[in-house]
Amino acid sequence: MIMIDEAQKVSNIGETLKLIADSIKSVQITSKTKTIRVRIAAEPDFNPLTDIDITSLQFGEAETVNYGRGGKVLKSEKAGDDLIVPFDGAGNHFPDDEFAAKMIGKTSSGKLLFGYARLPWVNFIEPILFPRMPKITVNDYGFEFNIEIQNFGQIASQVANLNVAFLRDGKEIDVASGKVPVLKPYEKSTVKLTCGHLFGKGIEYLFKVTVKNRDVKPVILFGRLTPFTLK
Repeated sequence: MIMIDEAQKVSNIGETLKLIADSIKSVQITSKTKTIRVRIAAEPDFNPLTDIDITSLQFGEAETVNYGRGGKVLKSEKAGDDLIVPFDGAGNHFPDDEFAAKMIGKTSSGKLLFGYARLPWVNFIEPILFPRMPKITVNDYGFEFNIEIQNFGQIASQVANLNVAFLRDGKEIDVASGKVPVLKPYEKSTVKLTCGHLFGKGIEYLFKVTVKNRDVKPVILFGRLTPFTLK
């Protein structure tokens, strides 16, 4: 499975998205589904009631959303500190190997935001290690990558391989590799990787993060980041 994120995360709300409609808790979303209700939960530094441009949101299968399609917002509802957004479900379809839906949009200040929601009808009988895009810092020796990995499966994972690369002129250039420790169901871990002075100031790169867990299809995440920002 491949998920593509075309720009740097500004607000990452991936673990707070929830599909909540009773009608889809056990029934798969299909092209005939009329409405998909999504709960966006508040976080200490994120208020979905004020921080989101609601009209900009799209929701659906990741690749479809990446190309500007997906369900449109029908309305919004306040639920305590959380926000519930019903989306038009017409035309939505998720492949059999998909385990998460994607929402993309803008903050109220016009910056990109996106997040993922687990598909509740998927039977997580195998470990599913899903990475976030790296948080990158600069030091005297080069760059440090901190990558959060979460096991969305219902069984523990084995030690897995983690690789970070970037794409340039049609070529894939390895940056760093490491190991993801054993993770219990829904457990998270942050893996630290380092590299030398590979990146120029103010230049945006298309990164590829790959997690390979034995006997499980690799999970690949793409995203654009600027490791070395101009000050």
